[in-house]
Amino acid sequence: MAALKLNKLHLRLSDDEAWRIEIPALPELAEVGSKRCHDLSETRCVLPFLGAGPDGTEASDGYYTTEDYQAILRKADALNITVIPEVDMPGHAHAAIKAMEARYHKYMAQGDETKATEYLLTDFEDDTQYLSVQMFTDNAMNVCMESSYRFVDTVVSALVDVHRDIQPLNTFHFGGDEIAGAWKDSPVCQSFITNNDAGVSRVDDLSQYFVERISHITQRHQLDLGGWEDGLMHNNKVYPRAQLANEHVYGNAWQNIWEWGVADRAYNLANNGYGVIYNQATHLYFDHPYELIPVNVATIGRRVSPIRVKHLALCLMISTPTRIQNAMERRLRNKRSSRLRQ
Repeated sequence: MAALKLNKLHLRLSDDEAWRIEIPALPELAEVGSKRCHDLSETRCVLPFLGAGPDGTEASDGYYTTEDYQAILRKADALNITVIPEVDMPGHAHAAIKAMEARYHKYMAQGDETKATEYLLTDFEDDTQYLSVQMFTDNAMNVCMESSYRFVDTVVSALVDVHRDIQPLNTFHFGGDEIAGAWKDSPVCQSFITNNDAGVSRVDDLSQYFVERISHITQRHQLDLGGWEDGLMHNNKVYPRAQLANEHVYGNAWQNIWEWGVADRAYNLANNGYGVIYNQATHLYFDHPYELIPVNVATIGRRVSPIRVKHLALCLMISTPTRIQNAMERRLRNKRSSRLRQ
């Protein structure tokens, strides 16, 4: 990154498939959320994804310990690279949800209901049926439960602490993307909507309410706030910037396909007082193909094919030195063969 003059490392530390950072106050996140195995209850691990197999693998399991993460911070700071941690919420939170459910069951078995519900992210009576883009039916933490905000504050506090003496944390990225119709039949949310002083009168108001709560939590830590574009709006209507307490709030704009009807999101964010970072899915996602070729079709979830020399900068970021050298040699051989055929 430093060689290419890239000075911001946006590091996504959680997703549906795993939780990847140690939070000392919530050991279940690492003990359960960072592992994959065939456990239908998901109390020992989350279910296998992406080829992990029934027992997980060295590649699928694991997390950054505090020491690991601080080593990244030290190296980044030495190279003038700022680390921006992301913990995606309220969606993309399957691993965190299951880890906190495991915590709940552990303490309930010990007869300690207070500890069991302290950081719970689930309304067990919620019968809402939804399906996320990644085919999850239970990946949205419940935004009507105070325990969810206690969880967020604990995670943010831990990240502030781990950064403090190395590279003080300036920005927390809350993700916020791809919420898939959750909470409609949650009794907790129905009760909250009926009786609250936050101006929430319907389920559609809950996403904005969540972002405002996250804004105030992060502002108490004197942090700026980042989120994906769809985390800062609902039904393409941008949340009022004045309702967010942080000095700076920015959105990562990733949907730039006009035919989807959402390519104006970056403009809408900017015109409503938000900072904007372009992350166009069509051009800047490494797991999208540069071109389709018969012998190595690169698709979402596979490595970008390092065929063209003009893609060398990208190869430097995702490939080993041997792979880069082989790609260059292959390119030269193809070029010579082409000349001979002519």
